[in-house]
Amino acid sequence: MNTNSDPSHGVDDEISLLDIYMFIKEGWKSIAISTFIAGILGVGAAFVLPEKYLASASIQPAKVLGTDVETVAVLAEKMKSPTYYSTQTLLACGLHNETNAAQALVKSLNPVVQKNSSFVAVSYKSANVETAVACLNAVLNDVKQNQNDNAQRQIELAKTTLSKEKEKLALAESFLEDMSKRTLSIDFKDSQFSSASLLLAFIQTKQNEITELKTNIQRT
Repeated sequence: MNTNSDPSHGVDDEISLLDIYMFIKEGWKSIAISTFIAGILGVGAAFVLPEKYLASASIQPAKVLGTDVETVAVLAEKMKSPTYYSTQTLLACGLHNETNAAQALVKSLNPVVQKNSSFVAVSYKSANVETAVACLNAVLNDVKQNQNDNAQRQIELAKTTLSKEKEKLALAESFLEDMSKRTLSIDFKDSQFSSASLLLAFIQTKQNEITELKTNIQRT
């Protein structure tokens, strides 16, 4: 059986090295011009577009008596509200001329809580490094002011608790001192053993109470 093969079969479907060579030879001017223009645009953009500086910070909620004033999740949600920030902060961030300055600030800060983190991460990008840093400092001041307002009630409660514990401590120490003097004058005989044991136990209880009060006062 004779088989006829067509040597030109498949030529139209394949690109040979010769085709590539001819394409480059015929279109090298266009390629060179395109590359040149792209280079010029890139260099021009580098000079025209301002350089950006990024400042970042991690903010942790304040604590009163060892307890967070607010959870980190609540703080993050508050920081996503445009009304959270003061006019001074918008000025510090260089956004006073923006139409929606507060919204622009929130978008730039992008407050977020990473998984299993106790901090709110924020960042701010500016053409001026001083502005970027000043902006985050101003944001931190807003957070501090807001949390100070929220914590005022807890702070007042802590002060009241501290005052009461100091009064209790003074009474306990005075009572213990008086009891100790009386104990020295007691003649502990067998008939009084039970009463003496109760008295010593009561004194020990007062001593423990005094120690606990001192610890609480120190911690507060």
